[in-house]
Amino acid sequence: MPPRRSTRKRKSTLDSDYEPSNDVAEAGERGAGASSDEELPAPSAVGTSKRKNTKGKSKAASDSEEDDYAPPEKKAKATTTTSGKGKAKGKGPKPKKLELFQSMPLDILALIMSALDTKSLLAMSRTCSAFRSLLHSSQGTSCWKAARRNTSLMPDLKARDLTEWEYASLLFDNTCHVCHKPKAKTLDFGLRVRGCAACMRANSLQATKIRIRTHPKVWECVPESVWSPDYYGFGESKTYTFFWLPTVRQVSSRLNELDGKPGFATYVAERKAIKAAAKRDAAMVKHWEARFETDRYVDAKSALKDRQRKIEEKLLELGYTMDDVRGHAVQSHSVYNNESELTDRAWSMAKKKLVTAIEEERAKKREVEAAAAMRSRAEALKPFWTALQASIASGDERMLFPPWANFLHLPAVKQLYEPEDAKPSQEDLLRVRAAVMREAQAFGEEIQAAFYAKLVVAHTEAVTPVTPLDDLAALARLVTLAVPCPSRWCQTWATFPAILDHTKVCRAWALTQHSLSTSPRQVRAILHVLGAVNDVEPGKVDAATTSTSDLYALGEAFECETCKPKQTAVGPAVWSRAHSTTMGWGAAVTHILGDHGQPTFPTLTFTPPKPPSDSVDNAAEAAAAGGGFVAEAES
Repeated sequence: MPPRRSTRKRKSTLDSDYEPSNDVAEAGERGAGASSDEELPAPSAVGTSKRKNTKGKSKAASDSEEDDYAPPEKKAKATTTTSGKGKAKGKGPKPKKLELFQSMPLDILALIMSALDTKSLLAMSRTCSAFRSLLHSSQGTSCWKAARRNTSLMPDLKARDLTEWEYASLLFDNTCHVCHKPKAKTLDFGLRVRGCAACMRANSLQATKIRIRTHPKVWECVPESVWSPDYYGFGESKTYTFFWLPTVRQVSSRLNELDGKPGFATYVAERKAIKAAAKRDAAMVKHWEARFETDRYVDAKSALKDRQRKIEEKLLELGYTMDDVRGHAVQSHSVYNNESELTDRAWSMAKKKLVTAIEEERAKKREVEAAAAMRSRAEALKPFWTALQASIASGDERMLFPPWANFLHLPAVKQLYEPEDAKPSQEDLLRVRAAVMREAQAFGEEIQAAFYAKLVVAHTEAVTPVTPLDDLAALARLVTLAVPCPSRWCQTWATFPAILDHTKVCRAWALTQHSLSTSPRQVRAILHVLGAVNDVEPGKVDAATTSTSDLYALGEAFECETCKPKQTAVGPAVWSRAHSTTMGWGAAVTHILGDHGQPTFPTLTFTPPKPPSDSVDNAAEAAAAGGGFVAEAES
């Protein structure tokens, strides 16, 4: 690591050691904070006898005038200095803790340093210039070696060009050796440098990328780092050799100075020995670092387990159960997963957080258990819901009966399962039956009124066959006014109120007034599908008489001409149903509304289903339709 900036030593002077040269200088120090316009008092006015006599006379006059006068409290006496050669009165500043530490005998200080690890000793060397000078000198070598023994037995370096403190800085200092930026994560053991990403890119170079004039023997005298991308034995086995540019400059300059002189061969031999030793040191230190990181990980996990064990014991002492301690609230808490030691102070701070988390988790568990119990009580009412539907004679009224999720929201039904002690008997069910039927009828009328309001608007704005608006029930049965299932993943279309019967088996959540809806655009899309059928078979379907069952009987016979080229581009996967180009009438309407806009709808192609054939090629046709498999009847 390059040396840090030199610290300029300043001589510290205590007040007791300071001796002013004259009274004017002394008065100047006392009035340094005053403005330049103010006049400083004359030095001779400090502590004169005239001032004392005046003070005594004033006191005597006040005593004679008023005997019961109470003098004010005495103020703190300011520190004054005597004129002439006198020194400042009072004591000097209290020495700081670091100054007391520095005044410790050297043998005791060395004993303390030898008990530290390398990282702590490195931090200690940067506290003051005295420690820095001591630990960077030859006297501090023994302290560094003792610290290395305390740091997982750090190995000794074979190469002697690195000092002990540089060795420690290389491994435990995160500062870049070039730009001195913090958090430099890249450490190259071969080059024995640490640097940030930018400095490593600029200075760790291959020999062919170094554009300076170097001595021919410089590559034999500088450490190198070998890197290979072939980690797992795949691809070409290539290795790349990198050199550190500042070291190349320094060694090359020294070689040029000694070239042709007596010490040249000795210097080259020394540098070659350093290079060979540095290569061995790189492998040794890299192996040590892996072991050191493993030991740190094991120690951290051990400390974490010990802390968690202590926390669990203390929570059990507070009266919590093992289920509470092993619950998600404690196990996922940052206080529980901290690796630091659990002291009494740390526990006093963590206790409140953990207790709060446990109580919140307990409350959530109670809510979940209460909801599960309520759900089981509600499920017990399903036979009651089925019996009420079966008791309705009219088909339309039975379709308008609330689905299961809406049935549970009826006020008369809630009182049968919401209370925790609710256990309705047959007598209780008979008693609330009339109220439940009234509320169910009101629900059906509300859903029907909301749908009819949208139906009239859609029928009026869209081009549909003329149907009297006074017969809304007949109007709702038109296939052009069919509505899709409210479930997102269902493509079933049906007219009202038949769609309500479908939702009872397809949808698990409650319906609202906006769940079933129609629109003029939806009506035009259905008419577009009917037109595609009549283009191939005129008069086959009619908006006034065709039902949804007739359209479902057509099968998956519709194709979108606009999207067909995109779907066939899938290639071999076109046979998959997920990429099928054909669809039923409901899927065709959904496709038009979701993927295409108005006013122009895409062209739909209708392919009528083939009638069953009585020819002898039935088996071959069945095999082709079934993907090549033919099921033979058993004899």
